[in-house]
Amino acid sequence: MRDYKFRGKCLNDCKWYEGYLVIFPNGLNCICYTNEDEFEQVTNIIPETVGQYTGLKDSKRTEQYPDGQEICYGDIVRFGGVDRIVTFEKGSFVLRTIKLLFAEPTPLMYCNLENLEVIGNFWDNSELLEGNTNDR
Repeated sequence: MRDYKFRGKCLNDCKWYEGYLVIFPNGLNCICYTNEDEFEQVTNIIPETVGQYTGLKDSKRTEQYPDGQEICYGDIVRFGGVDRIVTFEKGSFVLRTIKLLFAEPTPLMYCNLENLEVIGNFWDNSELLEGNTNDR
């Protein structure tokens, strides 16, 4: 069964949190997660930073991510030597080439993940989005 997880950046401490997304009637976003079998709740999540986990992991194996880093909406990835951003269009996660947004998107589910590496995200690494035209 697919794991529906989200991540979001907290306005109070500027840290990223992962878990289940709850949206209250007053519009407040909340990420709920468990930490050592203890239920935790983080409120004041910046709505623009909320991104859903795609269910896939990249090829990078590190001590922090021994099985690969989870790929989420808004991540910037390097795929085939080209920097792309993970978006959600027409019911599926796709890769859009940065600075060539008019180009056809690549469905993430058809990508060879051995050639894909998360290098940042839209909110923390905006410098990766500037001046990138390496897809020509």
